[in-house]
Amino acid sequence: MDRRFFKLGSILTVLTLSLILGLLDLGEAARSKPPPPPPADPAIAYVVGTPSTGSWGDMMVMNADGSNQTVVIPGGGTRPVSPSWSPDGRSLVYSHMFNGACSGLHVVSKGQNGNWGAPQPLVNQGQCIGGGSPAWSPDVASDIHTVAFHAGVEVADTEAIFLVQFKLVNGVVSDVQEPTELYRMNGSLEYGPTWSPNGRKLAFMEQKPNTSPLFHDLLVFDLDNPANPPTSLIPLGSPLSVSGMQFGRVSWTKEVDHDLLVVSAGLSYFNYDIWCVNVNDATPSQTINLTEPFDQSGAVDDKDPSWSPDDSKIIFSRGGVAMALTIDTTDGCPNSSDVAIATLSQVAKAKGKNSLWGFDWRREL
Repeated sequence: MDRRFFKLGSILTVLTLSLILGLLDLGEAARSKPPPPPPADPAIAYVVGTPSTGSWGDMMVMNADGSNQTVVIPGGGTRPVSPSWSPDGRSLVYSHMFNGACSGLHVVSKGQNGNWGAPQPLVNQGQCIGGGSPAWSPDVASDIHTVAFHAGVEVADTEAIFLVQFKLVNGVVSDVQEPTELYRMNGSLEYGPTWSPNGRKLAFMEQKPNTSPLFHDLLVFDLDNPANPPTSLIPLGSPLSVSGMQFGRVSWTKEVDHDLLVVSAGLSYFNYDIWCVNVNDATPSQTINLTEPFDQSGAVDDKDPSWSPDDSKIIFSRGGVAMALTIDTTDGCPNSSDVAIATLSQVAKAKGKNSLWGFDWRREL
């Protein structure tokens, strides 16, 4: 990954961050009335390609059952990756990648005629070098939207979490604000943000420095208490605290009464499993491997999970094939009995040697 550094046009101040967080909490009276929900499908955004070889292709959407696969942004010299749905399911934010580095964040919206419009710039190349992975907040106030992403900064070997705010009316982006740094730990890489159901917390992963092998952590930042450091969800004794464990992508449940995360993790880049972590009870007993029981060979690669809108399913990439795990999350992370009666089914498969990956399942159905 290109670790070039950039320096934001203005120095982050407590006042600036407080203004950003204040706009995220204007109260119910100021919140825009959501538009009528769109049709149930397309429900899932994803990317076609082979990321392990650096071969990225089109950004696409498909129905929840894998049908109606449609190209939204074709691949090319700059490749679209990491799509994230807007709260109303009418727009997508994504990263453009070039030579392995972020060359900008863009928004694309679906018009009244059912066609996807032209990409609109949101964050330029100089503001997202080394990063990307945008996540669209479910919290919208007075047409003001918020996207979280990670990017390199002026400190060597450091990537931070940023927020960018903008207006979106009838699919048109306007009034884009300067990205604001939310959290960094100098010498560490913060990456892969995901929002809580109410948009008041943000989970992300951290690659810590000066450890061999590199140690990864899973953190939660409380936007209502920005002075507090983020909370770790990987205590000592957790199966995810094993030396050498690496994280791929994390997804927060979408129902407001659920606080569960799924994360792809493994000791080998090509042998990840999907794990469930309870945000409110991160004890080792509440950190459960969901997909290992479905892997008879012990050598498949499960990555890029995303919850369905009702949190009853998880879509993920198994060896490049889109799979859906149907599992009971009523009482938190499933226990071994829940996993034993869960079902795994194939949703879609790409043509040729391509893989489906980078899933995001829309919030509203």
